[in-house]
Amino acid sequence: MATENTVESGASGLALKEKGNEAFRAGDYAAAERFYSEGIAADPKCAQLYSNRSATRANLGRHADALSDANEACILDPAFPRARVRKITTLTALGRHEEAAQFGDAAVAEFPNDVAISVATKRAKEAGELAVKSDVVDFAVNKSIAEAAVRERDYTEAEKNYAKAIATMESLVARMPPEQAAPIQAQIDELRAKMQSELGTAQASTAEVESSQK
Repeated sequence: MATENTVESGASGLALKEKGNEAFRAGDYAAAERFYSEGIAADPKCAQLYSNRSATRANLGRHADALSDANEACILDPAFPRARVRKITTLTALGRHEEAAQFGDAAVAEFPNDVAISVATKRAKEAGELAVKSDVVDFAVNKSIAEAAVRERDYTEAEKNYAKAIATMESLVARMPPEQAAPIQAQIDELRAKMQSELGTAQASTAEVESSQK
């Protein structure tokens, strides 16, 4: 006999989806995931089950798994707009803002009257803009600290903060589509070479001054 968190053996995908929905609404995401997974096993071609499990896994903080489910839902039913929303939101949660925005724009073009898709796309773009601003600020701060450290001849601190500045921009590039990332990566490589050159020149100059004073 089925209990609140169980279903009869051999239950249909639809019955398992409803049980998953009940658990999801109650905030029992572990149970919801289990029901949706059992539903997928019973009906592996049901896009709604993948979409619902995507939302559940996102609530569990498992965004990579959520994205995998969203992708599968989109493949199984290209006309199912909710699956597009799942993909946009999970890409955003993973910090892949540019990809989320591009996918969202395509989804908006395909489903122009779907409010949820429009909202998810707008939020992806806003999140991307905030992330870029944050990265740019972090880069500027670390670069400034490094330059000040060079002037103070604290080369260990300078090298550490130069590395932080470059890592920040590389993190930004990693979240961009390849066609946008390539020219920025080239600029980062140039900047790295410039910073290393400045640091090496400053260290050599200091060593020369110290040597002349002996």
